[in-house]
Amino acid sequence: KASSGIEGNAVVFYRIIRGSTAQTNKHDTFYLQQRPDNGETWADIKVNHPLDYESIKEYNLTVRVENNGPQQLASEATIYVVLEDVNDEIPLFTEREQETVLEGEPIGTKVTQVNAIDKDGTYPNNEVLYRIVENARNEGKDFFEIRERTGEIYTRMEFDREEKQAYALEVEARDGAASARPNANGRPNTVTKFIRIGIADKNDNPPYFDKTLYEAEVDENEDIQHTVLTVTAKDQDESSRIRYEITNGNIGGAFAVKNMTGAVYVAGPLDYETRTRY
Repeated sequence: KASSGIEGNAVVFYRIIRGSTAQTNKHDTFYLQQRPDNGETWADIKVNHPLDYESIKEYNLTVRVENNGPQQLASEATIYVVLEDVNDEIPLFTEREQETVLEGEPIGTKVTQVNAIDKDGTYPNNEVLYRIVENARNEGKDFFEIRERTGEIYTRMEFDREEKQAYALEVEARDGAASARPNANGRPNTVTKFIRIGIADKNDNPPYFDKTLYEAEVDENEDIQHTVLTVTAKDQDESSRIRYEITNGNIGGAFAVKNMTGAVYVAGPLDYETRTRY
């Protein structure tokens, strides 16, 4: 409120001076409305655009008032508008869609660390806490645990890739105060995210042949490099490459095996009259 300084002429005119920066009302974030009251004129400063503490925390407004005299004398006042932070930002996860943990690792092995950022400007509005969502669709809830304040995820069991190759884990991030958003009903701001945790293969299974005994016949005058038969082995470990070698019974080096395919072939001269069986 300002007075005119002229006896018998109480009329005054107010205006906000537009500054050169957003903090000094360059974008008309605030506006002024004159209000008469009991013969006096007040200037109400009102909000014109939504305010955001995370963008601008303080405004410096200059209000100019002029009287209605012949020279229209004027005066100015500075108004400091300091914003208070409200909990209107939702914590958002940084991208982390997929992680892996080795099978056979002991209980308590660290898998990963999730991270969410809340852009509110003050504590506890920008505090972020984590938990694993407890519902039927969250298949990983019984197999992993999460540290509430750090977001670190650890195993609760020893995994076997040959039993299950991946788990979908739903985690939640929430901030530390009641939300200022509409219809929040006093609850904090929350967000959930699914993370795929793959079980990485470890070479923990021996290969096995599809037969315990292979039999084949070959003529004694067969050419060198002639394939007699091919043996086949399998391994439950996806990452394992099977290699073949002859370990016993190959008298005189009569045969050899291709180490990548298991093809057994003639490698030396054969003589039925000397040996009939290997």
